[in-house]
Amino acid sequence: MSSSTLIKWSGLAAIVAGAGTLLLSAASPSAPDSGSPVVWGFLLTGLMTQFGLIGIYAVQIRESSWQGLIGFVLALSGNAFFILPETSIGGVNTGQVGGGIYALGLLLLAVGTWRARKFPRWIPALWLLAIVVGLPAFFAQGLQAVAFLLGGVLFGAGFIAAGYWLWSGKSAIN
Repeated sequence: MSSSTLIKWSGLAAIVAGAGTLLLSAASPSAPDSGSPVVWGFLLTGLMTQFGLIGIYAVQIRESSWQGLIGFVLALSGNAFFILPETSIGGVNTGQVGGGIYALGLLLLAVGTWRARKFPRWIPALWLLAIVVGLPAFFAQGLQAVAFLLGGVLFGAGFIAAGYWLWSGKSAIN
């Protein structure tokens, strides 16, 4: 299988991940019960996000500089925290740690993506807006549901768009 075919399929994974994020953000602003279908939705969305991130980074590996590389590694690592149920390790909430790592990774990946110019600039701008809008979820309990919803919608839309760009071959590897 060629690298362009793999990139194309990672674009489909990004579209599924973005759509899953949109749906789950709207359907589940609070933590779902273990075993519920929503948990399976988070699992599928998290896995598809991993594959989508791989394709997004692969098409811009040369042009995205150190910001793109560090952002990709952090986003991939931070997203891995969300694939499994939230827990506490040594008194530290894994969801908050993963969220922080993921947000920093997405921030740097967006900077690298902006720099690489392989995607329209509004795509990384949506990711940056998702971070800014989602930040209150960490600090203000009363804003958590709204921040989760709006951040999820912005991220999901940006990921669907990036996935479409990969699937359609518009961001071909040089």
